[in-house]
Amino acid sequence: MKYDYHISVCLITYNQENTVEQALLSILNQNGNLSIEILIGDDASNDKTFEILSKFKSKYPKNLKIFRRLYNVGATKNLGMLLDKANGKYIAILEGDDYWLTNSKLNEQIQYMENNNDVGLCFHTTNVYFGDKKVSCIPNENFKKEDYNFNKLLRFGPFIHLSSVFFRKSIIAKMPTLFYLNKNICDYSLLLILSESSKISYLPNIYSVYRLKSSASSWSSADEIVKAKLSYEYLLLIDSYYSNKYSVYLSEQIIGYMTKIILYHWRAKDYSSTLTWIEKLFTSNFIIIAKIRALLKILFMNFFENQSK
Repeated sequence: MKYDYHISVCLITYNQENTVEQALLSILNQNGNLSIEILIGDDASNDKTFEILSKFKSKYPKNLKIFRRLYNVGATKNLGMLLDKANGKYIAILEGDDYWLTNSKLNEQIQYMENNNDVGLCFHTTNVYFGDKKVSCIPNENFKKEDYNFNKLLRFGPFIHLSSVFFRKSIIAKMPTLFYLNKNICDYSLLLILSESSKISYLPNIYSVYRLKSSASSWSSADEIVKAKLSYEYLLLIDSYYSNKYSVYLSEQIIGYMTKIILYHWRAKDYSSTLTWIEKLFTSNFIIIAKIRALLKILFMNFFENQSK
């Protein structure tokens, strides 16, 4: 298949006037003899984000293609539209509140992919910042940097950050419905789609930054318990999509979120909700060992909390 560009960079934005310039400059400053198209999907921002993007468009008319949504469609559909329009052999993704750390990121990733035709997706480490302080990284330092595959993603969740992915467009010639299961969460679905049909490789470098709680999106501004419930529901949809074929892998994540929700309601002395979620836990289809482990965690955590009072 013939492609118009070496790389398509998909940048999604929503109310990120304070960070979008840094994100865009980190794309424009990439070096190497590469033909790059920059596709920007602005999800109906109501601050100065689109104004900033328009100024860059007038300065770099050949490099930037801006698609402004008439109304807020959510991160998933916003990114999906860009992926459909991408004309590059490879695709990289960035959100308007994150940025790339080095000007050689794309050049190094494309060289790796060109030399490894059996690899469909490569990624690197992403630093996680809260304000100006680094708080962690993705994947974290304790995560074994080898044997990345579809089953591992099912078991441990999205240990690859979206700003680090670099993959072949040919893998997503037709995006499956799995990608569109949730309006605002699409990174995990995309990683599952890519890893299910291709090999994953890790590059031992730190090339991007993910900012915690700097976005105005409904997902990143949700409190922890809402996040846990959304994640739980999202994982159930994924499990259903695969007709429960991978429940044994997904169970660790799903029961982990259920445990978190039960503990939250218990600590809030909302015993009715606590019992409701305990019932959900033990009537679920997941393996009994995982359920017992979850119950023991709940009991031990409550025991130690009571002892410390």
